[in-house]
Amino acid sequence: MIESRLKTGSARQERGRRPRVRKLLVVEDDSDLWLAMTTFAFQFDPWLELDFVPNANLARERLHSSIEYDAILTDFLLADSDNGYALYREWRGDPKRFAMMSSMPLSLPELAENEFLAKPFTGRELRRALNSLLGGRR
Repeated sequence: MIESRLKTGSARQERGRRPRVRKLLVVEDDSDLWLAMTTFAFQFDPWLELDFVPNANLARERLHSSIEYDAILTDFLLADSDNGYALYREWRGDPKRFAMMSSMPLSLPELAENEFLAKPFTGRELRRALNSLLGGRR
């Protein structure tokens, strides 16, 4: 079972105060994508912590734990028997922001345009999605 918790931030302080670390749960079964996403995310916000899990069951465990996530980004199709859409439906009413990514075109009426990230994506597209998910760049 593969899990990864990668911090994009550094220990340095900016202008005498350290911004609050924001946490994003990423549910993605392609571990090759994790490093690319971490690199892009660091360029977007060095105080963003990405917590990667490869399946819906581990995502549920994390969401029921004491870890406070600011947002959730999940792949639509996952390798386990459950999928990202089930997670989306379970957690969409939660105050956390939620978005979905997929390599397939999706047409889901309850999915807003800014809640979807098409794969493969560029660094600019990931930045735009993170900006929407996390409420703007600091």
